[in-house]
Amino acid sequence: MSRYKDLLIEWKQKVQSVERYVETIAESENISEVTAYVVDQLDLKNEGDISHVVEVVSEDWSEYWSKYI
Repeated sequence: MSRYKDLLIEWKQKVQSVERYVETIAESENISEVTAYVVDQLDLKNEGDISHVVEVVSEDWSEYWSKYI
């Protein structure tokens, strides 16, 4: 379990280090736009890697927009 947790932390750091990540969350209409932006910026092709991005973006999207509900 520890290795998986480390992997998730690594992906969270990788995604959150993308330039204009928070701004993209604020400006996008939905999670798909943010996910596509991050996948493009990180030049990802592997579905496993993309699924980690989806997980991180979904969590960050919910956290960001929960402040405005």
